[in-house]
Amino acid sequence: MAHTRTASHTTRLLSGLAILALLFAALLAAPTAEALRSRSSGAGNCGDFLDAINAADPGDVLIPMVDNDGGRNTLQSVITVDDLTIEGGWTPPPSNCPDPNFSTETPAELLAAGFNYQGLDARSHLFTFGAPAVRIDDAIKKLTVINTSFRVVDSNMTQNGGGLSGTDMFSATISMARVGFYVDQDDAPLSISGSGGGVDLDIDGGSRGTIDGATFERLRAATGGGFEIVVRGGSHVTLKNLVVRNNHAEGGSGGGGRIIIHSGYVTITDSLFEGNTATGPGSQLSIERVGTTGPAAATLINTTFGAAPALVDIPLSVTGSGLIYKNLRHRLAFSQLASFPATPRAIITDLTRVGNTYRATFITDGFTPALPGQHVHFFYDTVPPSQAGIPAPSSNWFVYGSSVPFTQATVANRPFGATKLCILVANPNHSVIQGTGNCVTLPSLPSS
Repeated sequence: MAHTRTASHTTRLLSGLAILALLFAALLAAPTAEALRSRSSGAGNCGDFLDAINAADPGDVLIPMVDNDGGRNTLQSVITVDDLTIEGGWTPPPSNCPDPNFSTETPAELLAAGFNYQGLDARSHLFTFGAPAVRIDDAIKKLTVINTSFRVVDSNMTQNGGGLSGTDMFSATISMARVGFYVDQDDAPLSISGSGGGVDLDIDGGSRGTIDGATFERLRAATGGGFEIVVRGGSHVTLKNLVVRNNHAEGGSGGGGRIIIHSGYVTITDSLFEGNTATGPGSQLSIERVGTTGPAAATLINTTFGAAPALVDIPLSVTGSGLIYKNLRHRLAFSQLASFPATPRAIITDLTRVGNTYRATFITDGFTPALPGQHVHFFYDTVPPSQAGIPAPSSNWFVYGSSVPFTQATVANRPFGATKLCILVANPNHSVIQGTGNCVTLPSLPSS
């Protein structure tokens, strides 16, 4: 009997080892995700923006350098590669780029090569002559632009969108954060004969367009002096933290901006429209419903419009039938914690940058962070909150169960495209409790 049990145990052990070997072989054979690759362009002999686009692969990050000579000529670049990120805010090494077409897979490698990340307040600048600085091909499904400004320099443009143009976009996600569209103060206000002095965007098929933190200033167009956005096919547009100032529509409506809704949803939050003018209605903003097919809704929250320049002018014009329109002019102030459950919760109260390290001060309520035990997960906003704990990969978050400040987040481990640091309460098994934290914008270098 003892011999039988021993043989059986040996058989089970060998079978287990065989299974483990097969699993290990499968892991070795499994494809691995390709890392993002950044491609530099611009100042410091770091190549050209057009060359970077032409060499790009899906998922790459294009990094136009911050410079002081008015920006980089895009040479009428067209985005034809999907899932690109354009991220400004980097400066070249003091002794110029190691290679004119320098590329790397992580921010840490950029830092090691002598590049410096100036943060979200240091925008790189792009421009061109006679066409939009950057045009998005209609086959593109995803594009992200951060820390980048577009300078309109040519008044002889016959196309739409002085800075960025994307038409016939279908089932696409276009995201912009900390961007600018402008004419230099030293230049006369220039104009284009088409629509959308800074941005012209036409989205369809459930697309999503987001602009968070943008300036539109001293632009001119026939309609939509600052921007013109057309919404079709149940698409969603979210505009937040805009400053739209001193733009002009010289052939029609929407001096600051013009939004045309065939079918879809538009939300504008925490924005300012002032000093804009138009020959038609809506000197500051024009929202126009076209047709009656499909849902159409526009919601303004805490958005301010400057005084009308003339008694006959209509600063905000909303027209068309079947449009559900709300203007929440006086949003009540509320506590930062009011939207969170009673307990537990964790809130980042202050975020600073010391050198290349982010220093987060936070408070907790209902628990004291400890390991093992209930603790917090920090993560960048490139990770959805639903992926900030198990069963998602642990590389998505930082585990923290100690006292303030939290200092594990750095420029070196900040993913390309990240603009915020977030926190959520985590259970002992590293699952997270949704709605128990907040996100705070990453700071730039402290002023000297």
